[in-house]
Amino acid sequence: MKEGRKLAFMCAIAYFVSYLTRHNFAAVLAELIDSGIASDMAALVTTVGFISYGGGQLISGVLGDRLPPEKLILAGLFTTSLMNGLLPFCQSAIAMCVVWGFNGLAQAMLWPPMVRLLSVLDSREYNRACANVTVGSGVGTIGVYCLVPLILVISQWQTVFFVCAAAGLLMTIIWGIRIPNILKKMEKTEETKKETVERDVFPKHLIPTTIFVMFGIIAQGILRDGVTTWTPVYLNQVYHFETALSILISVTIPILSIVGVKVTSKIYNDKIQNEYQCAFLLFGLAVLCGGILVLPFSGPIIFALFAALITACMHGINIMLITVFPRRFKESGWISTMAGLLNACTYVGSTIATSGFERISSQYGWNWVVALWPMVAIVGAIFCFGAYKRK
Repeated sequence: MKEGRKLAFMCAIAYFVSYLTRHNFAAVLAELIDSGIASDMAALVTTVGFISYGGGQLISGVLGDRLPPEKLILAGLFTTSLMNGLLPFCQSAIAMCVVWGFNGLAQAMLWPPMVRLLSVLDSREYNRACANVTVGSGVGTIGVYCLVPLILVISQWQTVFFVCAAAGLLMTIIWGIRIPNILKKMEKTEETKKETVERDVFPKHLIPTTIFVMFGIIAQGILRDGVTTWTPVYLNQVYHFETALSILISVTIPILSIVGVKVTSKIYNDKIQNEYQCAFLLFGLAVLCGGILVLPFSGPIIFALFAALITACMHGINIMLITVFPRRFKESGWISTMAGLLNACTYVGSTIATSGFERISSQYGWNWVVALWPMVAIVGAIFCFGAYKRK
């Protein structure tokens, strides 16, 4: 479907920009701490963003099943651009919390409606499109971790947010012009509108499986965003790397995450074709990688590499549990709602990791934080096994 590919491409670009305007704060976290902001207050800003994003997923998910999803995405892109432009003017961490909280809500308007928008594609095209959208997020993260060190060398951290705000505004304009034309040409546009109105009863037989999946996603969120957020700070504080260098080394995380998404998608489409089993295997691989990081010979390069492998596994799990699994709710008209609920679970884990890892590192040291990573992966594997048995 030619127009379907265009739609998937536009969604991937929009998600790429959304990561520029969301993960830029995590990328400058070490620089903010060096500039005088207390680490606990800097972590609080990130935590507020995760909480508002996670809570907003629930609202966005419900709205995505009832309102035109393309308009919700347009509103989210515009608002996140505005919040990025406002953040450099904040004079305190509390003001940053307010602005970044609204940014989290704006970002939440993207993923659930996007899943709803892509659900008009057939199953294989849908899986491929979601994988490509997830790749867009990885490329966005690479963009952040390459762009931020460059900007920090020639300017201040405030410039990062101005640049990202400009990119977001440009994407808002492109989305507003191109998407209406694409949707008009798609043969199933009218069916999409009809499904939004004619909703069936929630499929109760999926409730037990969904509960297992939710807890597995929480474990995935703890590792995915916990490792991504704190790896630059770890390299800076433990190995005394310069902020720009530690951020640049951390770019291996999103690079391998892209590989993880593409490999997982191919394995699912060609081999296993069971999202719970795929997620279980990836959690098992994360246990092995986490165990290597605990060993005493782990240096900065080994740490960056295996931390990147852990997050690659988590991104693979993400596409299995947050994009493939919700499609089971398509016929009942609950796909956006479930995508929002499940994505919110990711950010329950993210919130736990962002504030929890900072407290543990402050009181007990980074070795305890790293030792927790394989333990969390074991818990996630157990829940995925439970979901597989309930299927």
